[in-house]
Amino acid sequence: MKNIVLIGLPGSGKTTIGQQVAKSSNMRYLDLDEWIEEQEGASIPDLFASYGEPYFRMMETKAAQYASAQTSAVISCGGGIVLKQENMHMLGAGGIIVFIDRDPAAIISDIDTQHRPLLKSGADKIWELYRERYDLYRTYADYIIKNDSIAASLDDMESILAIAKRSLELAVIGDPISHSLSPEIHLAALKRICGHASYERIKIEKGKIGDHIDRLQRYYDGFNITMPHKADIIPYLNDMDTDARIYHSVNTAVKTDRGFDGYNTDGIGFASMVRDAGYAFEDKRITVMGAGGAAGTIAIKAAAEGAELVRILARKEEQAQRIANKIGELYPNVQTECADMSIDSRTAACKTTDILINGTPLGMHGAEEFDTLDFMEALPKDALTCDLIYHPMKTMFYLKAEALGLKVLGGIGMLIDQALIADELYIGHKLNMQSIQKRVIDTLIRKEIIS
Repeated sequence: MKNIVLIGLPGSGKTTIGQQVAKSSNMRYLDLDEWIEEQEGASIPDLFASYGEPYFRMMETKAAQYASAQTSAVISCGGGIVLKQENMHMLGAGGIIVFIDRDPAAIISDIDTQHRPLLKSGADKIWELYRERYDLYRTYADYIIKNDSIAASLDDMESILAIAKRSLELAVIGDPISHSLSPEIHLAALKRICGHASYERIKIEKGKIGDHIDRLQRYYDGFNITMPHKADIIPYLNDMDTDARIYHSVNTAVKTDRGFDGYNTDGIGFASMVRDAGYAFEDKRITVMGAGGAAGTIAIKAAAEGAELVRILARKEEQAQRIANKIGELYPNVQTECADMSIDSRTAACKTTDILINGTPLGMHGAEEFDTLDFMEALPKDALTCDLIYHPMKTMFYLKAEALGLKVLGGIGMLIDQALIADELYIGHKLNMQSIQKRVIDTLIRKEIIS
């Protein structure tokens, strides 16, 4: 069993939660501050008084090294453990890191400052530590538990422990499928938090899902769906979420007692990537080039989030019009426009665009390039540009946007975000996206999949 590593501010509840979790799960409880006191034969306040904080931090690193060699332990860390990256790398190598996030005002109301050296100047020191360390806690945690009550926090911990013991058998289906990065992305996230996780690529030809559904039901806890099956899978599902129904497109199937339930995480993943970049669809003029599944999903998502105008450019205008009609049915207050993909249409659209999205295959490895990218020069200087293609990571569209000094997002961000949202569905629990996104990207870089 992997270790459970609890981090957070002094007084956040790590000791209370850690002791109860260890007792209920028959795991060893290890308090790193207590371990240091045993090794030194002195209390933490005395160590601070005699040797100062630098010495204590050195001992804290030794404690992290000792803890990282344990198994099946619930480890409560001192509040400053996150100040050294090496501490967190050691603890995370064999442990699941949980940030116990408690409101500083609640901590101040009941904390004992007399036995905490860093707080001897007064309880208001908590706010200073909060500002100094909060981002670090979020950087390293796999999960974040908001400790508004011990009972609710313990329920959350039970779920995390259940996931840590769980074996997940997953796959992605499509044709072609050999190029898919799904195994690398999902396993980078799930291997850390699950007892066991496997993820396969399965090639299924168009129209042949029915021949494989029994096998998928028998051997897999869930699977992701890529082209050409995002609509073809629907008859074989027990139920679908709202987005999958709206888009008539499914990219994630999760096994239940009744069969597979279908979800669409593409739109949510794209919106998450845009928000992380500091932008939003609300009151913006959006131009989507392309009318395929992903492009249509994003166009509808932009409307759902309050875009002022959604403009769709496509080689076949009737495809663009179908998406516009759907937006009109669902969100009648959102303006829609349709046009072809001629250079004149692209240029005219860019003049009044806040967010430009390439949802075509143009620029993808092995596909055609845009005939010209000069139309991008008509974009306002503060426009956001997005390319859904992730291979190559920097397409000619991406490089043109950079050359023009525009903010640009590549497809790898959406690919990761929609995959991690699917992982939350598989495990039935929220993940700390900030930390796990970085882990996935670091894994892809290490494997030289991206650069």
